[in-house]
Amino acid sequence: MAEVTDVPATTHPLGTSRPALAVDDLPEPEEVFGVRRIGPRELFMYALGPSLIALGISIGSGEWLLGPQAVGQYGFIGVGWVILVSALLQTFCPCSWSSSRSSPGGGRPRPARASTR
Repeated sequence: MAEVTDVPATTHPLGTSRPALAVDDLPEPEEVFGVRRIGPRELFMYALGPSLIALGISIGSGEWLLGPQAVGQYGFIGVGWVILVSALLQTFCPCSWSSSRSSPGGGRPRPARASTR
């Protein structure tokens, strides 16, 4: 644990009818829990990765909720074609990308090799 020194505490007002709150210098979380500081890899794996998954789920739920509402409010002619085009693109583009990436050579055309015979 960190060694306590005689540093005067600062006070912060909590309102008009409550006494001021004395706040001392807080120790670092690493000192308190006895762990090492996380690096960029751990930050991505344990904080940003799950956050991006939650963000994707929230965006997907917005499409499911707001799409039918927009069709009901403006009609299929107004915004239904946008929903139809986006659904087709979201289906076929990732399928074509994955098939070209999973093929040997990474989907890039290779130049023809000249025969040495």
